[in-house]
Amino acid sequence: MSVIINFRWEIKPEKHTEFLNLMGQAVTVTKIFDVCCWMYVTNGEEDAENNETDFVVRVVGCWDSIEEYEKYFQWREELGLHDLANEYAIHHLF
Repeated sequence: MSVIINFRWEIKPEKHTEFLNLMGQAVTVTKIFDVCCWMYVTNGEEDAENNETDFVVRVVGCWDSIEEYEKYFQWREELGLHDLANEYAIHHLF
């Protein structure tokens, strides 16, 4: 059974572009894995009331199974990607 994973970070404004580049590179590598069905990055969430876009970035992906995703997640943790990504964040939600 496939599973959808949704990461959400609120990024420091001065680090926003750099973070998007980092995530773009990471997603490009991730899509090579056969067990990753699809993945994309979203940039900003609109606040219609205040006519503003914030510095929220989401990475959403679909995986063949939770077990396959957990193997991938562990590999990324071992490489230090999550720690690096969190250095750009004001806060994050997984």
